[in-house]
Amino acid sequence: MNAKSLTPTILGLGMFVSLQAAPPRLLPFQGRLTDAGGTPVPDGAKVVQFKIYDAPTGGNAVWNGEVQKLTVNGGLVSTLLGSKADLSGVDFNQALYLEITVDANADAQITVADPPLLPRQSILPVVFAVEAGVARSANSVADGSVTSQKIANGAVGGAQMAVGAAVANIGTGGIGNNQISDGAISGVKLTDRAILGSKLQLNAVGAAELAIGAVGSEQISDGSVTLQKLAPRPAGSTRGSISQSLLGTDAAVTFGSATIASSEITLNTGGRPILVFLSNGQLSWSNTGGNALFSVAIRINRKNVTTGQVVAVGDDFVYSGPYDGSADRFPRVPASLMTLDRPPAGQYVYYLVYSIPTGGRLTISGSLTALEL
Repeated sequence: MNAKSLTPTILGLGMFVSLQAAPPRLLPFQGRLTDAGGTPVPDGAKVVQFKIYDAPTGGNAVWNGEVQKLTVNGGLVSTLLGSKADLSGVDFNQALYLEITVDANADAQITVADPPLLPRQSILPVVFAVEAGVARSANSVADGSVTSQKIANGAVGGAQMAVGAAVANIGTGGIGNNQISDGAISGVKLTDRAILGSKLQLNAVGAAELAIGAVGSEQISDGSVTLQKLAPRPAGSTRGSISQSLLGTDAAVTFGSATIASSEITLNTGGRPILVFLSNGQLSWSNTGGNALFSVAIRINRKNVTTGQVVAVGDDFVYSGPYDGSADRFPRVPASLMTLDRPPAGQYVYYLVYSIPTGGRLTISGSLTALEL
């Protein structure tokens, strides 16, 4: 075998790799050494020199290269170019050529007695290799250089974000309705008390947005729910309008024994609070018995239809005073004719009872109404 007839077959000149975010860059090389007849050279060690030129012949050396001692295995040799001499100054965005010189006379060095192997091997630019180098240097991207316009829709999802990664990096007003799809934020994504009242639009949260049982006593501040905020629904119906003139008799003196029949309301309730009141009510009093003093009492009773039990609800309204011979009209319907009842579930009748002294007359009008809250 003529040692000087060694020829390489280039099996691969790989893309650039970087073992860290900055240089050195490395160029993988793999070749096959054979004699002039194509037979692989024996296994062992070979000294090989590598240089890079800007022309297939002649030209300028853009990298003065390095000498490496390579192990031959089945004729194959491989190495990383740039591990000894820096490749960072080489512009690979042009046509370049790798020159290989093998220690042909086996003196363990490269001398003039070892001519370069021809032809030089072409190194083709690889665009994606450059992009890969940029990707590996992601930690060198300046803060704020990647704007929202650079990110495609849907490119960043939950799988691409660490837990809590976005919390500190979203500016005021950074996420609006257009950025949040319907149903995208579930309850498990919100910490307790994360959304304040000031962040909600007027009427933004209705019954349809609240899960059953979502709002309990702990979520409602004391005194925050007023009567105006409650949406009542009729639990029963009024028994027409009350318009009666009630004459005091001996039987009516005993409080509760006289009933205003037209005031009765029958309703079924599931155990929710019931607001009972006299609406559009007017009361007036006259004394035909000549009594100088009088006392009138009215209250709301509740009767359990099933058991017959009668319970007074609310306070008694009592109006008393001297009578001067003229018809006196009460100045207003008293607050005691409005009461909040909390009966167990069942069927009930609400009605008015009264007490009038003998000779007195009470005129009452209006409607007794019950609303289940």
